[in-house]
Amino acid sequence: IPVENWGKRRWRRWQSMIHLDINSDPENVELFCQRTLNLIQNHELTTQEDASWCSINTISAQSIDIEVNLYWNVNSLIAERKAREALIIDLMELAKELDLSFYDGRIRQQR
Repeated sequence: IPVENWGKRRWRRWQSMIHLDINSDPENVELFCQRTLNLIQNHELTTQEDASWCSINTISAQSIDIEVNLYWNVNSLIAERKAREALIIDLMELAKELDLSFYDGRIRQQR
C-alpha cells in the first residue's frame, strides 16, 4: 500500500485496498462504503473531503475489493500512524457490525 508525501508536508495521502469476502451481502458492502466515507469526512485529522473516497474497485474470484483514498492533515509520521491505526480499528468494528468478513486467502470455503 503506497504512502505518499513522507516529507514535512501538511497533507499526507493514504490509499488502501480493503478485500471483503466474495460472499458478502451486496447491501452491506454498499453500506460499508458509505459509512467508511462518513468516517473519513468526519475524522478530525482528515482534510480535502472532496478528494476522499471509498468505493468498490473490482471483484475477483476471491474477494470484493474496496478502494479507500484520503488525506491526513498531520505534520508527522507518528501522528499519521496513530490516526491511521484508529481509523483501521474503526473500519474493523464497522465490518463486524455489518457482518462482513475480510478476505483471508488461507481459508478455503466449501459450498
